[in-house]
Amino acid sequence: MARDGRGRGSLPRLVRLTIGYRGASHLRGGSPEARALAATIHALASAPELPETGDLSVLADPNERGVQVLIHVRRVPGHNHWVWYTATDGELLLSALTDSPP
Repeated sequence: MARDGRGRGSLPRLVRLTIGYRGASHLRGGSPEARALAATIHALASAPELPETGDLSVLADPNERGVQVLIHVRRVPGHNHWVWYTATDGELLLSALTDSPP
């Protein structure tokens, strides 16, 4: 569904990657793990509301200003990878990809 609710193919949320996420993405392109990760990200970006049932919510460690943020975590089905994210109606911010749950 397109951002405007019409059409097909577009994601309702813009996907953005943090520096922490980019540095953690070590999966080989085209591998089963990479395809499962892509499907998970697509599902997150397409979800009408986040977090969904089954997603975990945790407080991230305080940043340099001492601010803690509520972050959500979803497991990549069939793999030991966890996608850490925050979301608004228009944006999905991927913060980390880990190989252990929170």
